[in-house]
Amino acid sequence: MNTENLFCNKCSTVTKHKIVWEDSETEQVKEYYEGMNLDLWEATKVQIFKCQGCWEITVRKSTFWSEDRDKYGELIEKNIQMLPPRHNPNLRPPQSLKNIPENLFRLYNEIIDTYNNRNYTLCAGGIRAIIEGICTEVGILKGGILKSGDKIKNIEDKVNALFEKGIITKKHSTILHSFRALGNNALHEIILPTKEELEQAITIINHSIDSVILFKHNEKNKRNEKL
Repeated sequence: MNTENLFCNKCSTVTKHKIVWEDSETEQVKEYYEGMNLDLWEATKVQIFKCQGCWEITVRKSTFWSEDRDKYGELIEKNIQMLPPRHNPNLRPPQSLKNIPENLFRLYNEIIDTYNNRNYTLCAGGIRAIIEGICTEVGILKGGILKSGDKIKNIEDKVNALFEKGIITKKHSTILHSFRALGNNALHEIILPTKEELEQAITIINHSIDSVILFKHNEKNKRNEKL
């Protein structure tokens, strides 16, 4: 049988997994577009893997759509579900984030889930969303004013405002801009980000959340000192 390299929860690393069973089911879909009858299809695949290091069993379910292909024409595997869910020890678990605002905790939890289940496009979109959420949490909103006097119009301006307010460094803002673009490319250009890019982005999001928590703590102390 074929093998794949997958992260094993028990071994806590990527190991060789043997595919011990797999099956798929294809559903034909007929659509009418601009005078043409299109024969499309959607397939669901289920696989059972056995880790060759510890014999732990993993079940993976995924879907394929006939029209979803990468730039090389290969089908894109989507909606990947892993049982049990993967837990990458290199990523900070949501439970370790202390005093995190509820909306950011929810977003971060979804980002980790999509990453662990290899839904990388959704993960990149979540990273873009949490950058917006971080800005909102510290009062940086559309229509606000930058130091230049210009109005805040988009997420790019919001990240610049994070730097202007002293919440993050200039280097940090430059990195956030690159990961903001990562999310844009995934959602608008359907460019699949790599696993490594997402790991780096999640690490930076961790630092960003820490900066927000520290900023809000300092602002609270300033208000208390004035009382």
